[in-house]
Amino acid sequence: MSSKNIKVTVAILTFNGEKYLEEILKTLIKQKTKFSFSVLVIDSDSKDKTLDIVNKYDKLFSKKNKEFRVIKIKNTDFGHGKTRNLAIKESKSEIVAFLTQDATPISGNWLTNLISAYDLDNKVVATFGPHIARENCNPVIKRDMENHFKNFGSNDIPVIQSIKKGEEIEGIVGFFSDVNASIKKNYWLKHPYKEVSYAEDQIMGKEILLSGYKKAYCPMASVFHSHTYPTSEYLGRYFDEYRGLKESIGFVDSVTILKIIPNAIKKFINDACYIKAQEYPFKNLIKYLCQAFVMNVYRQMGAYLGARYEKMPQFLINRISMELSMKRRINV
Repeated sequence: MSSKNIKVTVAILTFNGEKYLEEILKTLIKQKTKFSFSVLVIDSDSKDKTLDIVNKYDKLFSKKNKEFRVIKIKNTDFGHGKTRNLAIKESKSEIVAFLTQDATPISGNWLTNLISAYDLDNKVVATFGPHIARENCNPVIKRDMENHFKNFGSNDIPVIQSIKKGEEIEGIVGFFSDVNASIKKNYWLKHPYKEVSYAEDQIMGKEILLSGYKKAYCPMASVFHSHTYPTSEYLGRYFDEYRGLKESIGFVDSVTILKIIPNAIKKFINDACYIKAQEYPFKNLIKYLCQAFVMNVYRQMGAYLGARYEKMPQFLINRISMELSMKRRINV
């Protein structure tokens, strides 16, 4: 296949992604499109069966005359923005679509739906689609995810987002998630991803609007995606989230040290009412209630500490952060 004929490159960044990777690639090979697309996998030195799966699908894509490429990098060279920049640089297409290694397109029309907004307005330079929680997801996280994406609007047509010159970005207008997204290469050439430790996509979403361009929410381009961590890891996850939001877009939650427990209890009561209304079996009910309480405490603690990470000693950041802890385990 000539690279000149490829309209979209689907880029997947992997590290030990065997759990869902075959499911994702199986869905990609069945995509129904009127345009040609290729798949690019950038692997950060996986130690599991990721590369075995990749090699298997390299052959399957080749049989369908679809380009499938693999780039291997050192784990220490990975960066959320840095590696996505590499993916776009190495792509041979006008559009690059991103999936994470645990985001599975729901239908064979995912890719067509994801890029459909580009035909509606030539100022649209990026698109993103909703995340649908997997079956094993905690019910509170599932609820919050559903409510989040409902806020963007329509269930069947793209919603184009823009701001007027001089207007401030408020609420979710600046939201952009490259778990399930696409971006035009011509825009990226002038506005590459920032090489930050976290929330590179949120920076990209804001910069698109501030630079006078538009992005679009494509509700028909859904993926299955949700995280179910051991409860003990949520403090690190929330710490990383709020640290990244402050570092990238300057967002600071208003929680104070005296409000951590009162805020957590208030939010837990709301979550408990929701969980009880779902009529789970008693065993599951108790499990989800306990998870909800701990998660709310950790969220408040993570918000408080993440907003003050510059004042914390590095050894404590290393101790709390889930991302840094993972890197230590990898590089030991």
